[in-house]
Amino acid sequence: MRTANPIRLFVGLALLLLAAGCGAHAPRSIPFGPGIAPPRTLAVLPLDNQTNSVPGALYVRQVMHENLERKGYAAPPLADVDRALSDQLGISLGGQVSEDLIPKIGRTLGVDAVLTGTLQKFGTVLALYSEVEATFVMYETGTGKKIWEYHGYARQDTAVAQRNSNTVSLTAALVGSVVQRGRGKPLQPVVRAYSRKLLSEMPTGAEAPQGGGWTD
Repeated sequence: MRTANPIRLFVGLALLLLAAGCGAHAPRSIPFGPGIAPPRTLAVLPLDNQTNSVPGALYVRQVMHENLERKGYAAPPLADVDRALSDQLGISLGGQVSEDLIPKIGRTLGVDAVLTGTLQKFGTVLALYSEVEATFVMYETGTGKKIWEYHGYARQDTAVAQRNSNTVSLTAALVGSVVQRGRGKPLQPVVRAYSRKLLSEMPTGAEAPQGGGWTD
């Protein structure tokens, strides 16, 4: 009886594991409701920021935008969106966006749909935990119709419990928070958790969804 070549077995196993890993990262296809055609182009509008964190609102919006391709949407650059809204419609804040303006905004930006958002909570509470709460709504620009909505909350403890001790150290968490703010990514872990949950439930767009790594 011929003995199996161990090198071939190893290579074959490695290829199988690689294929399985690639499949695990493929985005899940989620349909829209009945009668709704999946948009191809989707613009993320400025957020209605109800918190005290301007960098937080900018960062949440950026993460939304940078991961839309993975859900099958072509998203125009945020700088182009902001410029067109300001120059042509006089809109610079998310709070200025209303439902009756959606068709006009769609024509101005030349997109099939827009994603609006309201940031309700963003920050660290008593240095004990970080939280993000926000609502996002997708509108079809041709009709101004709301076609999807998501409200979510994410929380992450910032205190790091010392092993085999009853004391709690906040040093690592606080230093990490300062570093993230300095890099333009405030509260990165909890924003990532919130955004991944939202995008896992967002319906799939008309573009071919792209796999690959998460952008945060």
